[in-house]
Amino acid sequence: MSGAPSQLARHQPTPALSDGQLLALGARAWQDQEILVVRLSLVSDPIIRQMVRAIADWKYGACAHG
Repeated sequence: MSGAPSQLARHQPTPALSDGQLLALGARAWQDQEILVVRLSLVSDPIIRQMVRAIADWKYGACAHG
């Protein structure tokens, strides 16, 4: 088997970030640029989750995941 990459390699999906990686990126975004990164499924309080979703829908449009 050759060590050369497949011509289809560029079409491989990148793996999703783990919770730890997302947390680290979110912390850096917040510290550097005051950007909040939140995985909605990790917000346990229903009132806060609804507020976060409303802000995201207002700013970026409704999410297709519903």
